[in-house]
Amino acid sequence: MTLAESLAAIDTQYFKVAHLLLVTYSIYLSKEPLPDQTLLELELQIRHEHPRILITYSNKCLYHFRLGHWQSPETDSGRVNAENTGENGAKTGENPNFQLESLYPQLSLKHEKTVSVEQLANPAQASRKAVAGGNENPRDEYLPYASLSFIKAVKKALLYNMSCLGQMNLFGNYLLGRVAQTSSQYRVVQIDPVLLANGDLLALVTQRDRLPLFAPSVLNLDHVIPEFASCFVIYVVPSGLRCHLYDTQNFVSELH
Repeated sequence: MTLAESLAAIDTQYFKVAHLLLVTYSIYLSKEPLPDQTLLELELQIRHEHPRILITYSNKCLYHFRLGHWQSPETDSGRVNAENTGENGAKTGENPNFQLESLYPQLSLKHEKTVSVEQLANPAQASRKAVAGGNENPRDEYLPYASLSFIKAVKKALLYNMSCLGQMNLFGNYLLGRVAQTSSQYRVVQIDPVLLANGDLLALVTQRDRLPLFAPSVLNLDHVIPEFASCFVIYVVPSGLRCHLYDTQNFVSELH
């Protein structure tokens, strides 16, 4: 058996998502002084309209990441293909390498820079190398924030797109997956992206068994007794919020 065959036979929880060379990150502010909640809601809207986009809200800004291996969003004629476009130019399977302010005029570009994956994966080391090399502007003050935000953006994109396939449900910063050979039992699935300095983008996928979850169909509210109901708590999908009943005696009426 060759080395490659031996390695291929190893079971692992890491999955290679992509191999990257360059990443362009853009930081956007709101043109008007608006509440922070506005940008949070805009992030959700943008992700809904452009599922493949890498975007996240951080430090009162929107961080948008574009990957160098994607081609230009323009066609051979130099124009964006308008076929099958939806609200704000959204298009199924589209290239997410576009400028956000062109589709969302309420945004203003604050900072933009293209960096190597090595710099993005280890911004502290990149700064030290720049100083040692005599770079006049060695320090990119936004790079550490971009490094953290990139991981968040990748995680959000993975969670959203996997939930859109219909096999799993969003559960806060996790996913809910149905246990095999069951109809109403679920487990929490955790996805943690990892960016290596060599350009490999990995995703660590683990299942958390400490929180067994069940669909509400397992409860027959007409035959629930207080002792039985006290064994359960209620979680809301997709937020993952845990709910508490304000009346522990009349819980049946609260559940209806």
